[in-house]
Amino acid sequence: MSTLKLLFSSVLLAFILIGCKQSSGNSSEISTSIEKENLASRKEEIKNSIKQMLATYEYRDLAILFGGKVTMNLSTSQVEADDIWEFADEEPQEFINWYDNEILPKSQRLGERSGTSKISQGEIQNDIEPDLEKTITWIGSKISKYSVNNVFEGYESLFLDLSLSPDKLEYTFITRDKEVIGSKSYVTNEETITYVFPLEDIDKIYVKEQWDDWCLLTFESNNKQIQFINRTTGEKNFERERGIQIHCEAEADLEKRLQKAFKHLEKYRANKVREAF
Repeated sequence: MSTLKLLFSSVLLAFILIGCKQSSGNSSEISTSIEKENLASRKEEIKNSIKQMLATYEYRDLAILFGGKVTMNLSTSQVEADDIWEFADEEPQEFINWYDNEILPKSQRLGERSGTSKISQGEIQNDIEPDLEKTITWIGSKISKYSVNNVFEGYESLFLDLSLSPDKLEYTFITRDKEVIGSKSYVTNEETITYVFPLEDIDKIYVKEQWDDWCLLTFESNNKQIQFINRTTGEKNFERERGIQIHCEAEADLEKRLQKAFKHLEKYRANKVREAF
């Protein structure tokens, strides 16, 4: 009798162990399935966010955000992001990390900058002398707004950033060489260029016509102090004259108004010697 009981207990224990193992396996499979679903859902959510960016931002801003992962289709003039979608499908977790750690912070900064630019488009009021902040904001908004982006079949230059103080103006843009294959263009070389204009040494500021649709906001230095910096290659040199490409017909009297604003900026230069008359 005890032998039968022992046999029955052994059989029962075996069934329990098998059941637990199957239950554990099912739980693991369910957990893995949920993780995959969450990953896929997050990936699609991010892809939709990127699609919204592609439909919202200008190409120069998209180039800042995504670099060479976006291209301009020359036959349709549409921005394409095939490399992004391929990246998302082949390496979803890496794609999510890339978006969260790189793209999202950049897009937030870009949104803040765009919001600031929209607020700062107002004109300098003639009845009240503008303070330093208003003067810098006005000059910066005009140059940023009317900068020319050149996009050609094998080359493009895109405005990137501008900083201004009473002492100097720094203007930065990206240049890209492109190879066209079929209807798509691919970036083969990218360089970041900065012009540094030392305002205390600038003798003349004027608009010089270059082509039918764009001009040069030209700065002339007394002592060849305008600096050219290639931040990609490390090349540096100094020149007497440099210009920023702007739209010729941007606004009426823009040249005179910029000259007036830069003249007003001189008042805030700390090391400027004030003359009696």
